[in-house]
Amino acid sequence: MISRAFAKSLPVVLTAFAIPPAAAAEPAQPVAQGMCTQSRFTGDPDIAAMRDAILSSEGPAAMAKAAPKLLPKLADIGKEMQQRKEQDWPFLCRYRAENAKLLQSGARPAVIFLGDSITEFWSYGDPVLFGKGVVDRGISAQTSGQILLRFYQDVVALKPAVLHLNAGTNDIGGNGGPAITDDDIINNLSAMTDMAKAHGIRVVLSSILPSTASAQYQSAGQTARIVALNKRIRALAAQRGAGYADYHSVLADADGRIRPEMSNDGVHPNRRGYDAMRPIAQAALAKAKR
Repeated sequence: MISRAFAKSLPVVLTAFAIPPAAAAEPAQPVAQGMCTQSRFTGDPDIAAMRDAILSSEGPAAMAKAAPKLLPKLADIGKEMQQRKEQDWPFLCRYRAENAKLLQSGARPAVIFLGDSITEFWSYGDPVLFGKGVVDRGISAQTSGQILLRFYQDVVALKPAVLHLNAGTNDIGGNGGPAITDDDIINNLSAMTDMAKAHGIRVVLSSILPSTASAQYQSAGQTARIVALNKRIRALAAQRGAGYADYHSVLADADGRIRPEMSNDGVHPNRRGYDAMRPIAQAALAKAKR
C-alpha cells in the first residue's frame, strides 16, 4: 500500500516530472531576462522511477515500491516548485532550449501534443504513437490557463501541421485556484483553437479523461462535471471545425470513473490505458491531416 503521507504529496511529485531531463536542461546561472535556471532534480532517478511506476502494468504496487526513495525529497521538491511558480508560472523555460534546437533544424513537426501530465507521460507510456515528427509538449500539473500562456512558443512558433490539445483536468483539480470556472476552461480551449487555426494549424481537441475519487487528486470523482465539460468540448470542436478525440468513452466505467485496469493512481493512464487511447488518437489525427 502507498502511505497516506505519500498519497497526499503525490501532486507535488507529479509537478516534479515537469523538471527538464538532463539532456534538455539549459545552463544554470540565469538571473537576467530570458534566462532559465537548472533544477537540482534534473535527471533525478527516483522521480523517473515514480513516473515509470505510474505507467507500470504492475498496478498501484509499483508505486508503493517507488515511494520510499522519493518521500525524503518531497519537501525540497515542493520548495523548488513554489519558487518556479513565482518566477515562471507558465513554465516557459521547460521547452525553451528544445524549441530553439527544433527551430534551428528547420524541421516542421507533423503533430504537437500539448497538455498537462497526461500528455507529458504519453510519450513514455506509448512511444509507438510518438514517432518521427511527433512532438510532446506536456507539462505536469498545468492548468489550461498556463498552457495558453506558453501556446505561442510551444506550438505556433514551431509551425506544426496538426495540434492535439488536452487540458482541463488540473483546472477541475483546483491548481489554478477556486475562481476557475468551466466557462474559463472552455474559453482557454477556444483561444488556443482560434490561435492555431489563424496560423494554419489543424486542431484535435481531446476529451477530459475520467478519474476516480482519491485523497491526492481533487479533480478525481467529479464525474458529472467531466461529462458536462466533454459535451462542451465536443461542441466547441464542431463549431470551430476541429477534430474531437473521445478518450473518455474507452477509459470510463459505467459510473464515469477511470477503469482500475487503465490507471494506477486513478487519474493518469498506465500503459494499458495509453494503448486503449492510441487508435482513437491515430484516427483523429489521420482525419485532421486530410
